[in-house]
Amino acid sequence: MDKKDEQRIYVPEDLQRFYEIVGDKAYREVVAEYGGTNVYIPVDIYFTKEERNKMIFEEYKKGVGYIKLVRKFGLCESTIRKIVKKMKK
Repeated sequence: MDKKDEQRIYVPEDLQRFYEIVGDKAYREVVAEYGGTNVYIPVDIYFTKEERNKMIFEEYKKGVGYIKLVRKFGLCESTIRKIVKKMKK
């Protein structure tokens, strides 16, 4: 174990659960690689993008609003609107 591994690291409160899931070593690697940047972690790991987009559009057609779709699918509103617009064509 080198000195860097022995040093205590700061884990922000909102990342505590992430730290617990991935562990110390992986957390340090993620921080080294992506620290200071925004990282997108997809919500729909079990669906292809096409399947997800179809689901979004089907719910939209049933009257589900953009805000509810944003919350359900973990995407920003502009992305949901783009998907709906594309699927309407």
